Amino acid sequence: MKFLEGSRLSIEMKRLASSTGRKKIAIAYWGSNALKLLAIDPRRPEVQIVCCLKGGKSAPEVISQFGKRALQNDLLHAKIIWSEGAAIVGSANASSNGLPDEENLAGGLIEAGVLVTDAVTLTDIEAWFDRVAKKARSISRDDLEAAKLDRAKYRYRRNQELIEISPALLTESKLGVFVWAGRISDSEDRSIRKLPTARQLGLKRLRWYLDSAKNARNYPYEHRVLTYEVSLDRKLIIGKPELQYFLTRDDHHRVDGATVIYALQEPMSAPGLPPFKFGRKSDRAIRASLLRRGFKLEQQLNSGTSGFVAWEPLAALLDVEHSRPNT
Repeated sequence: MKFLEGSRLSIEMKRLASSTGRKKIAIAYWGSNALKLLAIDPRRPEVQIVCCLKGGKSAPEVISQFGKRALQNDLLHAKIIWSEGAAIVGSANASSNGLPDEENLAGGLIEAGVLVTDAVTLTDIEAWFDRVAKKARSISRDDLEAAKLDRAKYRYRRNQELIEISPALLTESKLGVFVWAGRISDSEDRSIRKLPTARQLGLKRLRWYLDSAKNARNYPYEHRVLTYEVSLDRKLIIGKPELQYFLTRDDHHRVDGATVIYALQEPMSAPGLPPFKFGRKSDRAIRASLLRRGFKLEQQLNSGTSGFVAWEPLAALLDVEHSRPNT
């Protein structure tokens, strides 16, 4: 028997679930990204699962892929993966909150479990699973539709964190993450403040960037972006982020041979998304992704030694590896 905690638990659960041979998995809650987190192919005929689907506690689009080999038990709260040679008994659900890639993405949840390899205990665990499966119910199309409706309600919970919003909604929204380094000189700043657009929109909410005409074409126009300032060596994040909305290309002006790109400071909200809170959990997850990626995002615009800009959609940055808390 081996004790597992944190990322080690995540690694071992993924290894065991993805290995060949028969699998009996009783995990209560399956998040939207469960299949990737466990690296499991739901079409494998030797894999059987029991979950808790009631109230939308498991993602129906995931559970449906197991077909008739998926059963539901409303009282299930266990988290067990059994195979012929080993089993894991623990606390982690099949979700990004339960199985984070990095400890600082766990959203405050502390998970642990044990790896079992002795034959006697493995026999006991299989017998327990078979008893649970015998009492479980098959999953109908109506059950899946009900779970889908119930999960949709979670999108509109009050005070939910940004990263708790449905991955589908995040993907559809024009919400991104934007990082930049470098500063405009005082003389450039004074020149920009005198431009017509700056005067028309007012200075309190207006932000501006200077870049080459080539780079200016690739800014996130008509997107809202969480904006982070980073150090020139691309190792540190400076200060707190803010939400900005980039205006259209039509607002371009030239200052000292460079293009001025405008953005408005916005409240933490976005069209198409329910009200959300941008708290420590969301900020921590985004910062961890940025640092892990070395700030190398989908749109990487280098401005020489004086700075750089990079951005990409939020859902892509997070790789939609998140789900509702405790699911």
